[in-house]
Amino acid sequence: MEKLTTMLKEHVILLFTVLLITLVVSIGLLITLSSQSRDMEDQQTKFTSLERESTTLSSEIIKLNQEKEALIKQVAQTAVDYDAKIAEINLAIDALESKLEVSFTLPDYVLDGLSKRGFKTPLALLQDLETHDELLPVEGVLGGSMKWWPEYSVVLNEQYVFGYFEDGHILGYALLKYTFDQDDNLKWQLVNTYMD
Repeated sequence: MEKLTTMLKEHVILLFTVLLITLVVSIGLLITLSSQSRDMEDQQTKFTSLERESTTLSSEIIKLNQEKEALIKQVAQTAVDYDAKIAEINLAIDALESKLEVSFTLPDYVLDGLSKRGFKTPLALLQDLETHDELLPVEGVLGGSMKWWPEYSVVLNEQYVFGYFEDGHILGYALLKYTFDQDDNLKWQLVNTYMD
């Protein structure tokens, strides 16, 4: 027993040291565990915040996609509406052009006479008039250049043309006589004018 007591006395210091080391390691582990627990809580808070932000952004993306789809539908509908209006206007233009063609037609003998002299269409004859500025009855005003407008002029028959002239500020109409000499050279003569 005495041996046991001696042995215990000798090992008490060792046991006390082991207990002290165990206590220090346990406290260190508790501190580390507590620190890691706080880090995990911080990470969880960040994750929750990011999750909320992601949900908010997803909602915004859904909303923006819905707005985009609505705008695409609106643009498509507008395009359809404009196409319908353009088609309607084109039909009206076609109807007006048909009326215009029917309203005044030159006789075939006039068209044949012009064609034999090198003017395939009445417009070709009127385009020649465009080159004769000397026939213009007035000069342009406010810096405008007076000129003949073949698109708005009309060949009336085998001798006369109803001419339209303007400079962007003032306009007028003229009755012109056209003839061909024996060499089929075109001659113009101003008969009368009217200023609008």
